[in-house]
Formats: sequence, structure tokens, C-alpha cells
Amino acid sequence: MRSIPMQKIFSAAVLLSFGKRGFAFLALALGLLAASALPAQAASDFNLTSGTGSCATVAPAECTWNGTVLTVLDGADMTVTGTVTNGQRIEVAPGATAALTLRGVSITLPKGNNSSPLQLNAGAILTLTLAGSTVSTLAARSGGVAAGLQAPAGTTLVIQGAGELDATSGGHGAGIGGSDGQAGGVITINDGTVKATSGGGAGIGGGANGAGGAITINGGTVKADATGSTCASCGAGIGGGGGGGAGGNITIHGGDVQARGSTYAAGIGGSVGSAGGVIVIDGGTVQAWGGGGGGAGIGGGIFGVGGSISICGTAVVTAVGGTGFAPASVYGAFSYGGGAGIGSGGTYDNLPVNAGTLAFDPSRGASVTATGGTGYGGVSVGASVGTGGYMGGPRSVTPGLVTYHTVTLTAVPPAGGTVAALPAGIDLSKIPHGANLFFTVTPAAHYKLVSVTVGGQNLGLVRSGTVVGITADTEIKATFVKMAAIGLAIKTQPKLSYSDGDALDLSALVVTLTYEDGSTEDVAFADFAANEITTDMANGKVLSRDTDNGKTITVTWSGLSASTDPLAVTAIVTGPPVTDVPFNAAIPTLNEVGLALLALMLAGAALRRRRR
Repeated sequence: MRSIPMQKIFSAAVLLSFGKRGFAFLALALGLLAASALPAQAASDFNLTSGTGSCATVAPAECTWNGTVLTVLDGADMTVTGTVTNGQRIEVAPGATAALTLRGVSITLPKGNNSSPLQLNAGAILTLTLAGSTVSTLAARSGGVAAGLQAPAGTTLVIQGAGELDATSGGHGAGIGGSDGQAGGVITINDGTVKATSGGGAGIGGGANGAGGAITINGGTVKADATGSTCASCGAGIGGGGGGGAGGNITIHGGDVQARGSTYAAGIGGSVGSAGGVIVIDGGTVQAWGGGGGGAGIGGGIFGVGGSISICGTAVVTAVGGTGFAPASVYGAFSYGGGAGIGSGGTYDNLPVNAGTLAFDPSRGASVTATGGTGYGGVSVGASVGTGGYMGGPRSVTPGLVTYHTVTLTAVPPAGGTVAALPAGIDLSKIPHGANLFFTVTPAAHYKLVSVTVGGQNLGLVRSGTVVGITADTEIKATFVKMAAIGLAIKTQPKLSYSDGDALDLSALVVTLTYEDGSTEDVAFADFAANEITTDMANGKVLSRDTDNGKTITVTWSGLSASTDPLAVTAIVTGPPVTDVPFNAAIPTLNEVGLALLALMLAGAALRRRRR
């Protein structure tokens, strides 16, 4: 059986209700994304080229197909293949939770089609696996408004696997994230090679005028490029869409990440006039280039505040601010300063734009190489770390100390399962303030999940999720119980034959337990107590032929019982002792007997002669 994620979103200080699931929580201090897993039916498949597959015929159905749109339904766990160019595409149904594997899929939408090749509808939650050694391509119509992979606010996308995904927007949408006017959703990249290209939107994040959302990169190779088309005011490589999209909440824990902003936008952060948001980089190799016109390498777009930026851990960061310039068709004949390497965007004003809150900790090997962008028309170059260029020159800022929090992962009981965080090996005692953290919950064999709490909030039966914006010490706790019992059988009989007065020996006894999910477990007598299995005869009991012969031993577990074969207890025969007398005389041979007879005959003859 496979398991698939079911995720819920919780925003800081916002009450959200989830209709059919019945969940409603008020999240305090933490924004939470949580994903749970339900038993799934056997994985199905679909080929877009032929329009055929098993996903529509399994019960319950995992998809529908109308000749153009493959709709992935709630509970689906399916693999898609095929190459199409005539408008065929994939949608995840509203509110659906699904797992989808792309195996060399290629979808290129034609002119006149403003849909996304792969679209998550409202409330949809998708775990997207990239099959190893394959490249999947999602290309929206050039010049259109759609994202290459649409995952807007209110949806959740997790990308994993060893394959490659190339997602290209039509222009105003993000490569991966929101389409035109949409903020990005909760997007997590755990591994794989991901290339996301846009023009008006972000490479990964918001569509045009849309904020970046919550973006977490834990590993893999990620190339996010917003320079895919010419536009007057474009998006960040990772973060806000063009025209004013803020950066959102961006965390990079690992991987090889390259982010290139377009006109007026940051490489990582905001677009024109927008702040960088909350940016945490504590692992991986990160390169970020601000767009021409004064976007920061990491931070704000032109006129945009840097935001809250923390760099620490083992991160190796290179950030280059964008060169200042001023196309007259957009902002008139003003001259703009270059963007900071890390900090705020450039401006034409006499005062700089606030660099934001910058923090750096090199104690575990983190390194930063930052270069401000060149000014235009006499306006200054941007600071390496600090403000973008302005009429009075850049202002460098000395970064402050990074604030850390501890995340504790707890499984109750410890044998019941595991709680893990990604990437593997992350130092949970040093989670930077504002960071996102992806976690997974895995029950052990024959256990099931009862609840997961994050920061005291009960999220129910969640199997994975992202804690967005950690601002305090936090415990992620999973509680498990053994599955319900449905069967008990004797697999190996104990010793059954005894003499009167012998001690009962159950050491060889083995039983087979069957659980509610159909799984089984063999338990030896030595482990009975640990599994709350009892017997109606105690091991070591002195057996009597009169009372125990022919009896069975009843084994009980969770209200179920099974009996062994009958005992055979025999009486011990008693009476006077028998003494064995050893017989040591030699057995004569035939020759010896003959000689003895001859001797007797001779002796008798001699005796008769004397008598005469």
C-alpha cells in the first residue's frame, strides 16, 4: 500500500475553516502547513499522448479525462507520461489531495490557450515526484498570463524525486507559482532538478503583481530565472511577481540554487517597490543576481526595503545587485542607483531605501560574497551589504547577530514511529528566526498515528508539513498507538510432552498477530509481555498428570484468543530399585569348551583306573 499526503494550511493569527475535513484552527505565532497521509489504492497511470490509462478504471477512480483535461482526483496516486502540443493539460481538482509522478511528460500549450500545463485548483494539495533519469517539460503559451506550473495561494506543492522539471510561464505567470495576479502558494522543493522560467512573474513565487508566498528549498538543483521575456516591470528570480509583488517567506536550507531577477526586481526577494520579505539562507550554495534598474541581489526590488535577511549555517552565498537605469517610457528621465548586493533596491531619491534587518553568522562556515550594482547617470553604486544606491551614495550596514530557535522532534512512544526534518542533518538547535521547516511523520510497522501537534496546536493525522516562519522554540510531537487486533494464531507450538512434575516450558511458542490494515507480525514468547500477550498457564508451572494432561494453553491478545495443541503429561513408574549385577566372566570360545570336556573325560578315566 502507498500513502499520500493530505495537507492543511494554517496562517498566523488567522482563523481558517476546512469544510469537508472539519478542521478549524487559530494559529498563534506560527503559520503552519500540514500534510497528512491516508491509505491509498494501488497506483494508476495515464498516457496523455494516447489519452488512455488505468486511473479512470480503478475503484475509486483517480482521474477523469474529457479528451483535453486530465483531472486528478482526491486520493489519487498516479503516474503520467506522454507528449502533447494541442491543448491537453493536467489539473488537480479543487480541494483534492493527490500524489502525481511525472515520467518524461511534455506539455506545450498552443497560442490562444491561457491555461497552465499543470494547474492546482483552489485548496489542492499535490506531492509531485520527478521520475529518475527523465525530464518533464511544462510550457504555457508564450505571451500569455498562465504559470508553467500553477500553484497559487491556497494550494500546496511539494516537489521531490531524482528527475528534472522545466516549467516556463506564458509571461505574466510564474514559472512555478501564481498566474497573473496570483500570489504563490506553499511551495517546497526537496530534491530533483527544477528549472523555472518567467518574465512578468517570478521564476518561483508570485505571478505579475503577486507576492511570493512561502517557498522552501531543502535540496536539489534549482534555477529560477525571471528574464525569460521582455517586460517593463518584471519579477524576482525567487519571490515576488512583477509590478509590485513582495518577496514573501523564503527559506533555503540546502541545494544548489541560482536565482536571476528581471527588470527592477531582486534575484531573491521583491519586485518593483516591494520588500524582500523574510529570507533565511542557512545551507546550500546560493547565487542571486538583481535585475537591471536597481533590484538587490537578495532583498528588495527597486524602491523596495530589504526585509528580514539572515545568512548562517553552512551557506555559501554570492549576491550581485542590479545596475541602475531608467527607461523613459516607464519612469521618465530619472536616474537610479544600483541595487545592494544584499539589502534594499536602488532609488533616484536623496534618501536611501531602508536596508532592512540583516543578520550574519559565519561560525559554522557560512560565507557571503556581495557586490552592489553600478549606478546610472551619476547616481551611486549600491552597497555590498546595506542600501541600494541613491543620490547621496550608498550606506553600508553591519549585519547583526542571527537569532536562533530550537525545534524538538518527539515520537510517543519512541517505538511507535519517527518524526524527521529536512534536509537530513539539519541542526534543530539552530533554526534561524523566521525560517520555514519541512517535517515528516512516519508510523512504525503495525502502529498508527493518533495526532501531531506543532507548537501545541493539534493538527490531527498529519504525515508531513512545513512550519512557516518559526519565531519561538517549537516542538513537533507525534503520538502513535498499536493498530487494532483482528487476528491471533499459533504459529509454533511450545514443548507439549512432559512427565509428571516437570516445569512448563513456553520458550518455543510463537504466535502470529494480524492488524486492522491486514499486516501481520510474528511474536516469540520472550516478547509476549512487551506486546501485552498473556497465557492462562504460567511459564515454569509444575505440571501434574492428573490435572494438566490433555489441557491446551490459551493465548490472549487484545480480546482475541488462540489455543495450543493439548499437553501430554505422563506418569512416572515407581517400585523397588533394580540393582544391575555386572557379569564380567569371559565367554569361552568353542575350542575352550572342547578342551574342558576333554579334561573332564581324562580325569574321569584316571579316577576309574585307581578304583580298580
